[in-house]
Amino acid sequence: MRAARGDYAALNEAARLLTCGQPEVPAMLGKALEERKQAQRSLQFSMEELAGHAAQELLRGAEGGATRVVVRVFDDAEPAYLRMVATRLSAEPGVQALLATRGPGLRSGQAGGHVVFAQSPGLAADMNALLREALHAAGGKGGGTRDFAQGSVPDASRVEMIVAAAATRLREAAGLV
Repeated sequence: MRAARGDYAALNEAARLLTCGQPEVPAMLGKALEERKQAQRSLQFSMEELAGHAAQELLRGAEGGATRVVVRVFDDAEPAYLRMVATRLSAEPGVQALLATRGPGLRSGQAGGHVVFAQSPGLAADMNALLREALHAAGGKGGGTRDFAQGSVPDASRVEMIVAAAATRLREAAGLV
């Protein structure tokens, strides 16, 4: 009997939240879920469009000659967005991207950061090794492939240091320092 009362209370609360009668709860919930899926698809499309524009803007200001190096720290960007921008940048020939964002904490109560290093196929750097080296000093973790690596650090204030150190290593490897 207690379980039935709990089920009734849950159904009653669902009806209240959906502003409908109890018999309409399944249909209203189905409609709400479909609207949510559509909103997520729309958001994904918008993020991809924005990432493409951001990548083009970053390329305009990139330093370098034959290999352009893009360095950017975003505030409050989602890691998924950062990956989209890095993917767009690395699709261009001769590009190395060192991107980071200050984001939600990795452990509750802490402000964490996310880092993505990417490069166009065929370039000499090993982005996975570069990322691991840069993150190690900041207490972060991550990995990936020679051309695309990502990771995180528990302290978002360290992302600038990580990106700057990686940029210096790329310049040294290219003989620019």
